[in-house]
Amino acid sequence: MSDDAIALGGPQTASTSPARLRVLVVTAYYHPAVAFGGPVVSVRNAVRGLVEAGMEVRVLTTAANRPRDDRPRTEVVDGVEVEYHPRLGQGDFFLSPSLMRSVARWVQWADVVHTQGVWTFPNLAACLAARLAGKPYVMTPRGSLDAWALRRGAAKKKVYLALVERPCLRGAGAVQCLTRAEKRDVETVAPGARCTVIPNSVDPAEVRARPGDRLTGSCASLEGKQIALFLSRVHPKKGIDVLLAAVERLGPRWPDLHLVIAGPGEEPTGTHLRQRIRERRLEGRVTLAGLVAGDSKRALLRAATVFVLPSFSEGLPMAVLEALAAGVPVVVSAQCNLTDELLDARAGWVVKPEAGEVAAAIERVLGDRDEARRMGENAMRLAQARFSLQAVAARTVALYRRLVRHRGPQTWNEPVDDEAPGAERVPGASGTHAVEVEPALRRAHVGPDAGR
Repeated sequence: MSDDAIALGGPQTASTSPARLRVLVVTAYYHPAVAFGGPVVSVRNAVRGLVEAGMEVRVLTTAANRPRDDRPRTEVVDGVEVEYHPRLGQGDFFLSPSLMRSVARWVQWADVVHTQGVWTFPNLAACLAARLAGKPYVMTPRGSLDAWALRRGAAKKKVYLALVERPCLRGAGAVQCLTRAEKRDVETVAPGARCTVIPNSVDPAEVRARPGDRLTGSCASLEGKQIALFLSRVHPKKGIDVLLAAVERLGPRWPDLHLVIAGPGEEPTGTHLRQRIRERRLEGRVTLAGLVAGDSKRALLRAATVFVLPSFSEGLPMAVLEALAAGVPVVVSAQCNLTDELLDARAGWVVKPEAGEVAAAIERVLGDRDEARRMGENAMRLAQARFSLQAVAARTVALYRRLVRHRGPQTWNEPVDDEAPGAERVPGASGTHAVEVEPALRRAHVGPDAGR
């Protein structure tokens, strides 16, 4: 065994105990690299849920968004040992030779390997190592295989998909899709992949208001205003231009409405956003809060009147789940893939990513505070019943056990969403579309592609 293996606490052989599986999670970035957006939060929540369910978990990742270090480092995060490996360069492939060597060692220890994301070197290294070792592995693409995402860098992705991702997806014991829409996307690009639907999870305790939570910094003066909150990575696919246009439309009728845009972003997106705000003369009605976390995030969710995310492309956005858990009524595009859940639970509005529909939905929330309060209460119940750490971990562990029992790719008819083991119906939900919405809003989720 090499010196760095000893320094990192070398792996033992795979577990023989059926009660406590050993799970190796491999991801390009991990907490505290929150600048990479929702996947950092969702993968951390998944790991926490697995630990609570009694699994033994180890995480291998790169030192993304951390001080440059030429040697691997091991830290304990939420009671789990996490190896942070240096990467070569600053691109989005996350090439890391030391991570590849560590994956090859730790895969011998694992009962099951779970890779997070696609298009990255850590994912490729984990899939290859698992196949060479004869270990079952699970892939979670996290919304990176829909039509919108595939059009970005299409030429390179077409080649990489054919040579790398499609064989990896087909060779996986299971592909965890966050939504039914993502399941369709994966089955389109990799026919024959064994897909199952297990959503992201959220911890309500981390986002619900606590005594003393107050808006700070650039948002401190907004206490008492009606706040429309955008809390996500600042990226063109998130529909921010659409949201700005909606706020501009609402201005004359709702002078107290203020938009807060909170989330990490890279240039030139930030410059473009500031320019669009000036062009629409919204300087006094929009606050750019930047990256928020912890107390600042909780305070914003507490103060928000409505959460808005009119995205053009998503997997299952963590920001929406956090808003639900915090009891904030939401206005989201159908591309957020929560249409049925939100309407069944009466927890929010689903619209097309168009300024008119977004503005109409926001106005419904602003204009009927009793309905907004009921939506917020329903949102909390929905988050607890469908997306809690415990509910999602139970379904994930059941999948792992099935893979370990059969040792390798197999065929099964895996139920999805409501029908899956561990899924719960939301108290009071009827199982049908329980909300009467405006005809313009209802068009967003009617037809053969509902939910995309």
